[in-house]
Amino acid sequence: MQLQGKDYWFTVDPIFDLQAGKDTDADFSNTFNNTRGIYIQGGLGNKFSFSASVYENQGRFAQYFNAYAESIAPSDGPAIVPGRGIAKRFKDDAFDYPVAEAYLSYTPSKFINVQFGHGKNFIGDGYRSLLQSDVASPYPYLKLNTKFWKIKYTNTYTWLKDVRPEVTEDGAFLTKYIANHYLS
Repeated sequence: MQLQGKDYWFTVDPIFDLQAGKDTDADFSNTFNNTRGIYIQGGLGNKFSFSASVYENQGRFAQYFNAYAESIAPSDGPAIVPGRGIAKRFKDDAFDYPVAEAYLSYTPSKFINVQFGHGKNFIGDGYRSLLQSDVASPYPYLKLNTKFWKIKYTNTYTWLKDVRPEVTEDGAFLTKYIANHYLS
């Protein structure tokens, strides 16, 4: 669905991703990933834009991937699905892992953009991010982009969860903070 007017635009798209496979070395017969979701984006004028995506997933992966996801499990869950986040058990040998990502972006002038969101940030040019892993889970962030002439300066402030059992306090994950400054 798409709506567009003189000073606004808005789209809503469904998301479906169904995958099936086989792991011949595993105790189970097949692998699968079942994703359903919605992707919403829009803008008001040329200064304000937003994007949001929500996914509901169930999956059973290759045995080595399942073993790794379980080995990095937080204190209150069976696994962390790399690149997606904390999972709960689905049936006996699969995972259920919801994912939500969104941002609000405001551009008060042609030199400055402010973005607040929950997701991942890509830094640099190319296929992979310069400073961040491809398997990081989505996280809250505040990003400031400043452009002048041929210079771009990006400040990113993030809030991360430390899910290691030894640092859990009263059943809650401790928060870690990061400030990145990138000049190009």
